[in-house]
Amino acid sequence: MKTLSIILLLCLSTISQAQVKAVIKGTKEAAVGNLIILNNEDSLGVNKKWVLPSVVSDQVAECGPSIFFSINKPGTYKFLLICADLTAAIDYAEHTITITGSVPTPPEIPAPVVPGFSSLRKASSKGILELNDPSTNLLLKKNLTEATLAVVSDSLPVAKSRVQGTIDNTMLMRVGGSRNKDWLFLWRVPVNLELDKIQFTTTKDYIGAVEAVISTF
Repeated sequence: MKTLSIILLLCLSTISQAQVKAVIKGTKEAAVGNLIILNNEDSLGVNKKWVLPSVVSDQVAECGPSIFFSINKPGTYKFLLICADLTAAIDYAEHTITITGSVPTPPEIPAPVVPGFSSLRKASSKGILELNDPSTNLLLKKNLTEATLAVVSDSLPVAKSRVQGTIDNTMLMRVGGSRNKDWLFLWRVPVNLELDKIQFTTTKDYIGAVEAVISTF
């Protein structure tokens, strides 16, 4: 009977261990100020908790299994993920990120001038200058460029909705000091007012306007 009990305990232990697993995926090296993304999508467990270095603990955005942040000081930082299941079994994973260099200075390369939309480009440029938020600029430029390629075959209303959704999602991904920048009133409102003045008839025309905005980043 005693032997049977031991076997049952071992089986239960094996089942318990199979129900919890901590896995961290993401960047292992980045430059100061760059956007970093870590995720736990391959982990198993009912409860998942991140243990973060103090340098980023109050500057993290979270979306589903992913966390977003930047680090403005060179060094080596350790991240911990703890997973647990309903049986109180736990597992943990460590992830080390090395932050190098200093805040990069963008090269002085003039942006390509998109024909037309001068008032729109002026409104966008003015807001970007006042905001002084390079990390969000880069993220918006990347995401809007991808959006213009994705909406080519969409109807005009759908294209407008998807582009605005892209901007909404990008704003949610901001981290650190960027989250305190007034992108709504200094950039989005002036740009939207200029867009509202334009009588778009085709998706192609609308994409041209978005490309004019992209050229200002």
